[in-house]
Amino acid sequence: MNAHTADAAHTLLNWILAPDTVRETQARDAAAELADIANGTGAEGLTGAQIRERWVIPNEVELSDYDFMELVAFGVKADSDGFEYAADDYPPRFKNPELARWVGSGYDRLYALYTSRTVEIARFWGRSDAQERYNAHISAS
Repeated sequence: MNAHTADAAHTLLNWILAPDTVRETQARDAAAELADIANGTGAEGLTGAQIRERWVIPNEVELSDYDFMELVAFGVKADSDGFEYAADDYPPRFKNPELARWVGSGYDRLYALYTSRTVEIARFWGRSDAQERYNAHISAS
């Protein structure tokens, strides 16, 4: 193993063991690099470009006010009726086309986005105007 490969492996290992010490973009790039190395040796699997394409980090996605409220509304339905039911019957209708495409491609991505924003959503519900904003969003959509 050369030094470059060792660095990529070390970055991924740190991200797994101590996620607060490594940015997720660094981990994604390290995973992509290791995939390219593995594919170069004849191993089967995703290429680095495929990993970069598929591994969009939900925390890095900027949500507009509208898209955030869609996630909040989805969360209400998921909490009351279950995640799969909400995802099937009441999926968020994001205005950001890239976000809509990415999330629309699988439950795992919607779940990743939703769980990555639980702190923000909880903070939203702690606001004095939360119910009013939620009701306004539901009425408008």
